[in-house]
Amino acid sequence: MAAVCDDGTIKEGDWGLIHLMDDRVFSVCFKKNELFKSAKIPGVKEINLGEVVGMGWNQSIIYDTDKKKLVKDLKGENEEAKAAMLIVGGDDNRGLLDTNTAQQANTEELLALKKGGGGNDAVKVLVNSSATFAGKTVYSQEKYIKKKQKKWSFSMRPRRATLANSLELYHVKKPEKLMNLRVDGIAQILHQANVHAHSKTLIMESCAGLISAGVVERQGGFGKIYNIVGTQGLGAPTSPVFDWMHLNAAAEKCLVNVELTRDVMTEVTSPMEIEENAKPMSGYRVMQSLHVSVKEIVAGGGLDSVIIVSQHDAAEVFEQFRPLMGGRCSFAIHSKYLMPLSELASALRADLSAVNVQLNETFWREYQVLPNRTHPFVNMNSAGGFILSGSIVKNNHPRSFWSATATATTAKECTDSEPPAKKQKN
Repeated sequence: MAAVCDDGTIKEGDWGLIHLMDDRVFSVCFKKNELFKSAKIPGVKEINLGEVVGMGWNQSIIYDTDKKKLVKDLKGENEEAKAAMLIVGGDDNRGLLDTNTAQQANTEELLALKKGGGGNDAVKVLVNSSATFAGKTVYSQEKYIKKKQKKWSFSMRPRRATLANSLELYHVKKPEKLMNLRVDGIAQILHQANVHAHSKTLIMESCAGLISAGVVERQGGFGKIYNIVGTQGLGAPTSPVFDWMHLNAAAEKCLVNVELTRDVMTEVTSPMEIEENAKPMSGYRVMQSLHVSVKEIVAGGGLDSVIIVSQHDAAEVFEQFRPLMGGRCSFAIHSKYLMPLSELASALRADLSAVNVQLNETFWREYQVLPNRTHPFVNMNSAGGFILSGSIVKNNHPRSFWSATATATTAKECTDSEPPAKKQKN
């Protein structure tokens, strides 16, 4: 795999994302004779991505129908065409009525122009044939032209893959594969887990490797990252995201794939006691890790960070990982459901073994930012899940998370205890 180049140009074998004019995004590898069949250019079944090699990242690229190849849009064809079509608009759009009779353009003529490569010519015909275009405000005219260019014109921009746009790519196509995790959620997880260079981090995820890629990128190849994998949907040793983000070299230095099983905890040497009747994690195979010893994890004070974004019961998984955590370990646990995290938060507070325990719901709202037109969008997505975070503190006498007697005793002490008698004045 080719490394990311510093000169800002695309090299043979580079991975990246291409953003098409109609807002579709694809992950591709730019190499010789690599064919791309989803461009939707009339009369062109496929384009050769090898022609993009040597061009710059974020460069606008169009298809030249005369040369039959991809070329740089040096003139800014779409922007120039949009500026040429704008005219002095009205003060507002109150007098405009949508009766489906304002457009007089011929569909066959538009398709012929698009097939001949004249996408902006087709948009110009639409503008000139619209009876209401001149009465719209300039802002409405820009929106109209941009909407028509998406349908009738073709352009693309190759962009370097980042954690944010890779997650958005997955989220648009298969959000359930990421447990509905959004960009704001993964940012909070990495922050609240205190992921940094030279730290020992344990990850259990069901998000196509995006969490692991984010941790590897943040640690920069320093420290140790233990990625819990298995055959029951617990994770994958490899992920295409590492190719997209050029993280393979950093991952080789610090990422270790571990198969952690229900009997692995019996070998842990930790200051914390291990419950004999601890509940095993359902779905785990009884198999010792071939890559790393558990004693290596707890050596030097245990883990620094723990991240759990899994479809398994969060409290059950956390209880199994608890003996591996050091006295300063930060954790972040994501779940689609509130109740498992709420029960775990209550248990941690009653156990007196964690501080700064917070349970938050992620909130995501987009804003339109334009001159004199900045405002939040009316619609928003609130299904991003919940995040439980905190920091483990050293406890010389740990109590069981799920001990009903401990919880009951604590509650009884709070309710039955009487306040001290007031001091009598002489």
